[in-house]
Amino acid sequence: LQIWAITVNRGNQSRPRPERCKDSISNEGDFRVMSSFKDGKVKNLGKVFAGGTPKTENAAYYGKGHYWLPSGRVQNTILTLPKEGEAQITDLGLKESSAKLIKPNSVLVAITGSTCSNVALLKFEATANQSVVAIEPNSNVDSNYLFYGMLNLKDEIIKNFIF
Repeated sequence: LQIWAITVNRGNQSRPRPERCKDSISNEGDFRVMSSFKDGKVKNLGKVFAGGTPKTENAAYYGKGHYWLPSGRVQNTILTLPKEGEAQITDLGLKESSAKLIKPNSVLVAITGSTCSNVALLKFEATANQSVVAIEPNSNVDSNYLFYGMLNLKDEIIKNFIF
């Protein structure tokens, strides 16, 4: 299994792109294979964590606050905006559960059920349920490239669970 992650150097140095980056979504800067991605593990590309669900019997955990995404929203797409009526959890629900805030430009991967191995690129701050793993890329990892790379690895994710 190989995943190629890239870093971008916007300096004046000019180097040819590696062949495997030729069709990359960005044409800006210098592309090179990340040296920190040695063992093929996604965890080397950034912070990786699962979502969580506040107790549903506590109404104080649900309401206006932070968007809360179920794995069904992870549909091999870019999530640019929350849906109208998207579920939300309160600050209290976030604080008193295993739910975590997910930063914009994170890549989401569904890990259970019929959506297993689906990916999404999150463009707004949110939380997610426990059936979603978030990858908050390191500053030297292009989140768009990571998203499209993960999208192309859906079968490998199921087969090898590369996290």
